[in-house]
Amino acid sequence: MNRWNTERSRLCSQNQLIVIPCYDHGAHLRELLPSVHEKLPSWDILLVDDGSTDDSSLIAGICGCRVIRHPENRGKGAALCSGIQWGLARDKTWFLFMDADGQHPAESIPWFLEAAEGAKATFVMGNRLGDVSSMPRHRLVSNRLTSQLLSWKIGQKIHDSQCGFRLVHRDWLAGFKPTTRHYETETEILLHAARNGARFASVNIPTIYRGQPSSIHNIRDSFRFVRVIVTH
Repeated sequence: MNRWNTERSRLCSQNQLIVIPCYDHGAHLRELLPSVHEKLPSWDILLVDDGSTDDSSLIAGICGCRVIRHPENRGKGAALCSGIQWGLARDKTWFLFMDADGQHPAESIPWFLEAAEGAKATFVMGNRLGDVSSMPRHRLVSNRLTSQLLSWKIGQKIHDSQCGFRLVHRDWLAGFKPTTRHYETETEILLHAARNGARFASVNIPTIYRGQPSSIHNIRDSFRFVRVIVTH
């Protein structure tokens, strides 16, 4: 059995980590965290509370999660990096990243594991663009633009570059030195992984917005995405 097959066979072991960055999403965590634990009972769940003003950290603790709390809101990228550093320091092998706002259903988790096992992928990304009927138009335009730019940049097809639902092997996170701290950090991680030889795969997931406004700022964050891709 080669190295990657050995790693995949351990996907359900206890040395894996789910990282959930969070800012004021306590209401969604009550439903999300138990469902995630049900799907991956042997994985640690780490909530990175990015300066929330609600009861997010309390709910995570009650649900049995590990919690890191930033004293102030630093940005999603900063929260992701705190989670990555925590996991790498504890020798976690696979990292599953999920958003805390209810847009990433736990029911989709098995599809990521299947892609890692069957497609020989070490960086699996969610793809919401199979059904874009509920996606705000400005988010769709921004996403398609950045996905096309990234695909051209790295020479591999990226369907949904802005989706934060990802399963990533530690090899593509170790040594990552961020230069950003907002939503574009996810793009920076992807570029770092591509430069170091990651094999990407995508799985279709539902597009869920539930009527809440997108946290991504249309012009400002789109500019940040493009700037990272062009200058990285």
